[in-house]
Amino acid sequence: MSLDKYGVTSWPSLRELKRDEHGDVIDPVSELPITHSRGELEIPVVRLADDDLRDALQEAGVETVRSRGYDSSYNDLLVPETVGGPSANGYSSRMVGILAEISNRNPVWIPVYREDLEPAEDALEAALSPEALGDGGGSADIRGTTRTPDGSAGRPNGARARKERLAEQTGEHPEAAILTRPAVVAELGLPTEYPDGSPRFTYVGHTQYDSPDVYAGRHGSEGEHDLVTSEIGEAGWLGNPYPVGSLGTREEVVEAFQAALWTLLERNAELRRALYARCRGRVLGCWCHRLEETGDEDAPRCHADVIAETVDKHLRITPESAWSRGGEDE
Repeated sequence: MSLDKYGVTSWPSLRELKRDEHGDVIDPVSELPITHSRGELEIPVVRLADDDLRDALQEAGVETVRSRGYDSSYNDLLVPETVGGPSANGYSSRMVGILAEISNRNPVWIPVYREDLEPAEDALEAALSPEALGDGGGSADIRGTTRTPDGSAGRPNGARARKERLAEQTGEHPEAAILTRPAVVAELGLPTEYPDGSPRFTYVGHTQYDSPDVYAGRHGSEGEHDLVTSEIGEAGWLGNPYPVGSLGTREEVVEAFQAALWTLLERNAELRRALYARCRGRVLGCWCHRLEETGDEDAPRCHADVIAETVDKHLRITPESAWSRGGEDE
């Protein structure tokens, strides 16, 4: 998706490296092998997790830094390789490990050429200092929380601290809850709260034009695969079984979908877990409105907006219990 016409530069998102049953690296969307594409990647600076380092590089005019990984067949996705911490073991001595934001999960360490970070040397040294990484040579784990040699938690980095603040605000478990937003939210300046003031993590965009993470429409030549007829995770499993026109107005079929979804959620713990894990913190794809219309009261409300609001407001992972629905523990 190009955002140039809106005066915004669109940067590729980073996705987690996945392999098939043969051990080949596969594209995160098409699931086709992309092992052959391994090479140098240009990682957008906006995808770095450390606030100070990212800001310093941007102030110096640096837009990308070099890493290693795989090219997705989609222009807006990159699949970087990961390392265990700031030392970037197994890679060139010219590289260091830097935390980067991976779509739909916590930050991970990726190898980056140190020379590309030199314009922000002070911020880099601060990011890699013992004080930032823990005390006395502790190594950082991939979740962004540092670990000292005795296994105790060190000081969290900026991204981690933000997540802990959000966890405290929402009452969710800071380790297990999904409290991140799609990178495009910052790029487009989309609202991070609902009109009632509750935090917004999940967004809805147009399937064709907005490159969503999860398709939320029906599937099949006649749209026969939907929320009711599909198994969890199958094509169409988020689709609205009530089409506009034949079964009512848009408002009526959206209300019918919400009633059906909430009924199924009350009965099915697996669906609650899957909906949260696969949809929370992502962009859902529909055919009703564009992503930049988020928060626009005049934009049509569709069933995907119901899903987004449900996973943001009514499905939570709490410290006291594994799950709660609308504040009511299981």
